[in-house]
Amino acid sequence: LEVALALAGVALDANRLGYCALVLVGFHCALRTMEMLTITPLQLALTQQARGTLALLLTKIGQQRGAQEIVTIDEPLVGFWLYHNAAVTQATAPILEGSVHLFRQFFYHALDRLEVTQLKFTPYSLRRGGATHDLNFHQDLQRTIFRGRWGDLRIARIYLTDGQAALTNMRLSPAAKLQIDKFQRILI
Repeated sequence: LEVALALAGVALDANRLGYCALVLVGFHCALRTMEMLTITPLQLALTQQARGTLALLLTKIGQQRGAQEIVTIDEPLVGFWLYHNAAVTQATAPILEGSVHLFRQFFYHALDRLEVTQLKFTPYSLRRGGATHDLNFHQDLQRTIFRGRWGDLRIARIYLTDGQAALTNMRLSPAAKLQIDKFQRILI
């Protein structure tokens, strides 16, 4: 969670408000990378309290089941930044500023600024980290599987076990901790 919040803080510091919103929603909703990077305002239904839903387009499981998938946004910080970006983005245009390639460049640059490149995170790590955080916070495997939209319990367990192991083995240098704290404060 701390690294995801700090990544969003780096985006804010760089005046990349769309990136901030996408990092937050990608983590919070355990989205696949392209699900996250193709969000448009039309997919969002948010209340004034910055809560609501995100309708996902052409997801892996949704295509297999022939149904659109929806995830809930129940974290006000996530809803706030999505709402803010949706308000200034054309309804059918992605919230993503620029290309997928530019987002990836930003992501790796942000990891460098946070001094955590040794952790070898990728944009997809937001999905795994978000799911692991959800499980640790809510202590409800069924909720996390539903939220992550896994069709197979066996696959979900691989993700979550891997995420738990990564958390257990994660070591941050004092310099990285300072950077993470600095950029979290920018966000919050």
